[in-house]
Amino acid sequence: MPVPKGEWLARNFENGSVEFDSEHPAEYTPQQIMSFNAAFLQVMALSDGADQQPSASIQHRTMLQFTRIAESVAVHERIGFGLYRAADRQPYQWRPLSKRDALTIKERIAAEVTYIGATSGRIRDLIVEGTPAFHLHARSGDVIRCVVSETLYRETLDLLRDRGGLVYVQGRIRARRIDRSIREIFVRRIKAAPKLTKEQYGEFFGADPDYTGELTTEEFIEIARSNGD
Repeated sequence: MPVPKGEWLARNFENGSVEFDSEHPAEYTPQQIMSFNAAFLQVMALSDGADQQPSASIQHRTMLQFTRIAESVAVHERIGFGLYRAADRQPYQWRPLSKRDALTIKERIAAEVTYIGATSGRIRDLIVEGTPAFHLHARSGDVIRCVVSETLYRETLDLLRDRGGLVYVQGRIRARRIDRSIREIFVRRIKAAPKLTKEQYGEFFGADPDYTGELTTEEFIEIARSNGD
């Protein structure tokens, strides 16, 4: 029976239990297997109260989906995961996941932090109802809700005249703790990015001492580098 591409297979069911092997019909290198195992253990470590955050390569939605595996199990039950190395016939390590573990991981990945910082991107649209705000399309690909005062809202309208222009936004940032993905910015300062040649850009620093606002020169340079072509 042909297996649809990308589908997982359940094999080697154990009589009298729900134990089985989950297989993916594809070939992986030893390095890929090691990377998967390392990522799996990083996510599992969240249930142990580990301070170390998972690698940035592990997407938030992947971790969230993992926690849903234990939704259907009873409080006293656990799901066992066996990890294999490239040439292993049997798991070299078993890691159990209980409903309580899954809830702990879910709480950890949902936790937020607040800090003063800055980012950059392009204004996508204005929010005309309720609290003055706009959506910023950041270079990371995220769409961030930015809350502004009435004065800054008028400044934002002026910036919209340059459709697609890059802007710097600085203020109080609310972000997910686990991956620092920005959820919302309470804007204190917004300014259009300068349109300069590389030579002019190099000469620009020092010409306008107040240009970087509350940012240090190092912070401003880092934003500029992350948004360069």
